[in-house]
Amino acid sequence: MATAQDRNIVLVLLDDVGVERVACYGLAADPPATPTFDRLAAMGVRFTRAWAQPYCSPSRAALLTGRYGYRTGLGKNIEHGQAARGLELEEWTLPEVLRAGSKGRIRTAACGKWHLASFEQGDDHPRDQGFEHASLTMGNPLTYNGFTKIVDGDEVRIQVYATIDTVNDALAWISTVGEEPWFLYLPLHAAHAPFHEPPASLHNQELDSDAARHKAAIEAADHEVGRLLATLDPAVRALTTVIVLGDNGTPRPAVEPPFVPSHGKGTLFEGSLNIPLIVAGAGVQAEGAVCDALVSTVDLLPTVAELFGMDAHEVLPADRPMDGRSLMGLLNDPSSEGPRDLLYAERFEPNHVVDKKRWWVAVRGKRFKLQQNVLTGRDRFFDLVDDPHEQRDLMGEDELSDEARSAHLRLVAAIKEITKT
Repeated sequence: MATAQDRNIVLVLLDDVGVERVACYGLAADPPATPTFDRLAAMGVRFTRAWAQPYCSPSRAALLTGRYGYRTGLGKNIEHGQAARGLELEEWTLPEVLRAGSKGRIRTAACGKWHLASFEQGDDHPRDQGFEHASLTMGNPLTYNGFTKIVDGDEVRIQVYATIDTVNDALAWISTVGEEPWFLYLPLHAAHAPFHEPPASLHNQELDSDAARHKAAIEAADHEVGRLLATLDPAVRALTTVIVLGDNGTPRPAVEPPFVPSHGKGTLFEGSLNIPLIVAGAGVQAEGAVCDALVSTVDLLPTVAELFGMDAHEVLPADRPMDGRSLMGLLNDPSSEGPRDLLYAERFEPNHVVDKKRWWVAVRGKRFKLQQNVLTGRDRFFDLVDDPHEQRDLMGEDELSDEARSAHLRLVAAIKEITKT
């Protein structure tokens, strides 16, 4: 009988893809066609209130460490130049937890885009952070059709469309693993700018705008993830859990109504923080379920660990407090309350500096949400049930309802507790 450590996990990270860009969420009038992601949702659990961080690097750091930016030091994208720093090597990452918890039995690989290292940290940063195999661009390529990637420390020039190349890399690595369990981190470039035309066979968009080209890149990603899953041996596929999520919301040039361009990627509005998250396959008891519990990308590390039959808290050293909470209970019973009663996101600068020059945070409960400039105390307060696109700042109201006033006090206190200000 197969055990948890016999299974495999594919974690697909979509770049700059908000929750409205996956068709099964039903939030846009004309979403891209995403039949692969929609089928996965029909097989497993689709989360509606999942939060990421507002930028690429902080969101990836949160996912791979299970820790918020104020702990990892990353509140904005990685800077390059003298003395710049990305994710520090003392941080424990998901592959390091899996390898330590399985005594090296679980194989690990990353294919796609890294965006967690400064130039000074070198091209071997992904392997220094625990991945056994890495085939990645270190940041965003200038073009999808001609770029340089780093394969286990060596530069390789590529002339294949990036999403196709990433899936080719993933399949090539999986073919070498044999019967050992594996974890594949698949951070795709799609649909980050530049909004370049994918091969015509991968999409059905009329490429007449940035929004259409963004949707075409998502359709190409959906197609290629489908190719990866269809290529797996059926016995391997039966043992594989698939996780699909976004790293942050849709960028402004690609945002379409009813979503608001000024609330897109890089802000602390829902258009930036609310991401698609779908989990299906081995270890997921629910099928075709929609889960409204509050969940965060920091929750993926303990969830993946538990899917492999281990407790991340028992693996991590005592000096590495983790903010993530396992979602296994929700994968078995999506109607349950879930492990948390609020969500947290932030953006700050500069990275790795205690005395921040700029620092904004957001917290939300099931209904109300607070955005705060930590350094000035300026608040924005929204009712996400009545105002999902955050057009009406309740701080401008003459009087808050008793429910809203109570929620505001609770969220203010939560920010103070989390940030220790």
